[in-house]
Amino acid sequence: EKLPPIADYLEQQLAGKCYFIGNAFTIADVAVVSIFLNMYLSGFSLIKTKWPYLSAYLEQHFQRESMQSCVEDVASELKKMSEKNSMK
Repeated sequence: EKLPPIADYLEQQLAGKCYFIGNAFTIADVAVVSIFLNMYLSGFSLIKTKWPYLSAYLEQHFQRESMQSCVEDVASELKKMSEKNSMK
């Protein structure tokens, strides 16, 4: 419900850009990528045709080495939670 206006805003900000501020990966990028990474790892995905710049931006930055360690940590925790829930 709340995501479309936020995604629309981010899409507009990213048109033709690789980063939100300047020409380097900053804390602004970390904040946005981290939120969407958690959503992605929880099973949520963006509609690429609706938000092409945001989708490309996220795909690019999900591949960053710094983000890959987060992906591994979150995936591990989600697996533990899933195993724990299946034992109940």
